[in-house]
Amino acid sequence: MTITSSLVSGNIALLDGGGIYGDPTVVNSTITGNTAIDGDPKAGGISGNATLTNSIVALNYNGDIDSYTGTNNIIGFDPGFVVAPVFDEDGVLINADEIDLSLTAGSHAINAGVNGAVETEFDVAGNPRIVDGVVDIGAYEYVGSGTLNPPTILTGSGGCYASYGLNRHQITWTAVEEAIGYELSYSADGGRTWNSVETTETSLVISGLEYGADVIYQVRAFGTDEADGSTWSGAKSFSVCPMDVNGDGEISLADRAIVSGAWLADRSDAEYLAAADINGDGEVSLADRLFLAANWLAETGDAELIYPRAALAADAAFAEYASADPDIDGDLF
Repeated sequence: MTITSSLVSGNIALLDGGGIYGDPTVVNSTITGNTAIDGDPKAGGISGNATLTNSIVALNYNGDIDSYTGTNNIIGFDPGFVVAPVFDEDGVLINADEIDLSLTAGSHAINAGVNGAVETEFDVAGNPRIVDGVVDIGAYEYVGSGTLNPPTILTGSGGCYASYGLNRHQITWTAVEEAIGYELSYSADGGRTWNSVETTETSLVISGLEYGADVIYQVRAFGTDEADGSTWSGAKSFSVCPMDVNGDGEISLADRAIVSGAWLADRSDAEYLAAADINGDGEVSLADRLFLAANWLAETGDAELIYPRAALAADAAFAEYASADPDIDGDLF
């Protein structure tokens, strides 16, 4: 069964599979507000192994989905509906015919899909299937009233410093004409939960990230009021301290060479020295790069461990920075 550009909502199953029972292929669809009463395992949304692309499976009663594969989906959390589904005490959707499941201006489903999966010209409401150049996730395309163009994320810079716990990314984006500010939103759990930071600049440093995590970023512009704002930019993902620097699946001499030659750029700022002057000689030099290359990127012997922590031999050198303020050099990175 293949479901494309469709809404599946307000359905009830006595056992499981309130919305769909089986192993469907689902593209640009929204599965929400469905109920499973007494299944095991219960799956109010989809009971089965689904293949999903550009789809939302969220806010179903008694579980959203048994298992799935696919990309660019929103699973198990509020994707930013105009009115989210509401259930009574028995798990029955209230006022199903009145619920508006189109997207709000701040939804992370906007401009977050992959265009190559699009098979229809229009969304479920009859609007163009692609607006602003990138398809939205779910059955509805956001057409909105915003007057500003969304920013474009230009780059992300990985942060890998001597005192672990200070891992960070610096995210930079294009300026939007007439914008009075920006909101950078990021998720470290595949898009299930998001944190946001507001700024008037076109760059922000997100610190305190978990070593080895893949972090998704989106940014939007603010106008003088909500109606004048932009939609979210396209999403970009950056790893925190990717030790497999060249992405060949192993931590090797090639990765060490890249790190020692380019990761620690020369800086004279005192705050930078506190994090990057590993041997404490007052400068960030080749000696620091060699120490980092020899000790931080230690062989693990485990093919699945792509992000090892610092080698034990380096612990003593790193310890004095372990309690450093993660925001002390935020303007520098």
